[in-house]
Amino acid sequence: MDASEILTGLKEYIAPGSTLFIATDERDLSFFTSIQEVYDVAFLGDFGSMLADVSKSPHLVMCVCFVTCMVGSITH
Repeated sequence: MDASEILTGLKEYIAPGSTLFIATDERDLSFFTSIQEVYDVAFLGDFGSMLADVSKSPHLVMCVCFVTCMVGSITH
């Protein structure tokens, strides 16, 4: 699936201009460029200094991703 297909699906459920937190293992974040043109996109790496201690443990990183996505769903 490419980013344009993902974008089409997002537009059905999420208003353009909304903030999206994307948890991904995609190394080339330019993959998400078309999505970033429509939405305010944030990645885990955008919070680098705030998560310095957490990033030492892959398990804690996954917990942060999970909670971020969960809270985003609740507040949306």
